Amino acid sequence: MKKTLLLFCLFGAYQAYSQVTFNPGVRAGVNFSTLSHVDGTTKTDFYVGVLGAIKFTPFYTLQPELNYSRQGAKDAIHQYETAYLPPVGGDWSGQQGQSEVRKDLPLQYLGVNVINKFEFKKFNFHAGPGLEFLVNAPSNTNSDVDVTINLGIGYDFTESLGIEARFKKGFAEPYSDYSDYFFFSDNPITNTTFQIGLYYKIK
Repeated sequence: MKKTLLLFCLFGAYQAYSQVTFNPGVRAGVNFSTLSHVDGTTKTDFYVGVLGAIKFTPFYTLQPELNYSRQGAKDAIHQYETAYLPPVGGDWSGQQGQSEVRKDLPLQYLGVNVINKFEFKKFNFHAGPGLEFLVNAPSNTNSDVDVTINLGIGYDFTESLGIEARFKKGFAEPYSDYSDYFFFSDNPITNTTFQIGLYYKIK
């Protein structure tokens, strides 16, 4: 009886394992990124990466990724300058004002994601954590590592080619020690990125 049960378990494990597939692939697209609580504008740039789709069941795929992402913010207030205005009636007293100096804040990350994809016919919904390392940025950044959460939706045109939209939220503060310098608020300064692009899996 024990041998029969063991053989049954081994056969079930073999059947489950034999249905697991692995497909490498690539992904690339456009980033629309900002830094929360920063007086700036959205930065448009790109991301590119490689993936490995491990399909355990018809409805679930585990997808590790290695990505390069260019993000940050544009036209953030860098400092205020005081400028003297032309005199009124020849009197210079009290004639001064302020002008804004704005600066781009580019951030480039190399990161690893572990994405869980739940598939329903041609659609998939995916979510998972990420760990990103800052590889290029202005010299006054504070944190070289960001922890992210990724949420998205995708659609498969074919078994290999698809389109996806993803929201990526960071939790580390790349500029937390420089809030006064950049005239940020006292709230956490974190990465917020919306991505849209294509993925291709090799069958």
